Amino acid sequence: MYKKLEQNFINPNFTDWASLKSDINTATFLGKDKKSALEYFMPSDADKLLKIYTRRFCKIPPTVTLYSTITGSGSIGPHIDHGPLAGLNFYVSAGVDETVFYKKKNKDAAGLQYPGREQSNIFSPDDIDEVDKFVANSNEAYLLDVSKIHSVRKLTNEPRIFIAHLWYEHSYEEVLENLI
Repeated sequence: MYKKLEQNFINPNFTDWASLKSDINTATFLGKDKKSALEYFMPSDADKLLKIYTRRFCKIPPTVTLYSTITGSGSIGPHIDHGPLAGLNFYVSAGVDETVFYKKKNKDAAGLQYPGREQSNIFSPDDIDEVDKFVANSNEAYLLDVSKIHSVRKLTNEPRIFIAHLWYEHSYEEVLENLI
């Protein structure tokens, strides 16, 4: 479901994280309570993005790397990501938010459909059981199986900022096996 990584591939001297965020928003998802929002942005400058790395961290390059934020309080409810199968998040500012993973209570439980999407990927708390969770700290990296049901519980209004490395054609297991 997830693995905390030894974070030694991000330049510890890089501090200008806000400069990586462009005005190009690729997706916004509102929490059920509409008090929280998950947003993904294209990097502002590919050359600057490359300067954050001290070394290659995976034999399989991510499909895309995005500057990401979760703002507000509340939660990004239980869901499966649209598209990506695995994500490696480097947390710039993590707060005390919880990332929670779930399993279906009944294998036939179907998710709900997010407006404008073909895949049913949103799950009712009544249909799932919590199986694991973690609280990331700033400057930590986690590999996540985003093809599994998960959520983010925002416990404060402090923004959660992370660099999301996403793989659309490789599973969590494949990416995990190819970490360097």
